[in-house]
Amino acid sequence: MKRDKIIYSLSVEDIMTVIEGEGMRKLTQKELMKVIAEIPENIPWYDCILNSIQNVIKF
Repeated sequence: MKRDKIIYSLSVEDIMTVIEGEGMRKLTQKELMKVIAEIPENIPWYDCILNSIQNVIKF
């Protein structure tokens, strides 16, 4: 498998689904860009990967 293969991604549609699900108002373009910039800082990607490895492979 290629090392640069994308495993998971989020879309603007995903953000809108959360906004609608939480009953929030529509974001401005500027607010949306700020949210997009913030998302990578809030994803515990290392822990997610480690947990997935540990769930599949018993060491």
